Amino acid sequence: KTRSPFNANAAAMAAAAAAIQDRAWVERVKQANAEEYARVTAALTKLGLEIAPSVTNFYLLCFDNLPGKTARQAAQHLESRGIIPRPVDGGGKDILRVTLGLKEENNRVIEALRRFMR
Repeated sequence: KTRSPFNANAAAMAAAAAAIQDRAWVERVKQANAEEYARVTAALTKLGLEIAPSVTNFYLLCFDNLPGKTARQAAQHLESRGIIPRPVDGGGKDILRVTLGLKEENNRVIEALRRFMR
């Protein structure tokens, strides 16, 4: 069988459908996501990375204005550290998509990108 990466099985879909019925939980998750997004993007911006504004569970890193640094190079650097970003066809822009994770996971991404930007 062939399947796409990060796909969801029937049990996961059923759990997700049940979870979104709990409005208080949804609001807590949205708030936690917004706080972590702000923390991560602030750290990455300090490294000189340009980040597209978003209200999602991922962020887009733009490498257009970083001489000598590309999204492909950043992806390879992250992948060598066990972090799997996704290249994006940005209509001619050099963009990398990174999913927001748990605080510890996000710290690993920040540190890996800190090393990449050196």
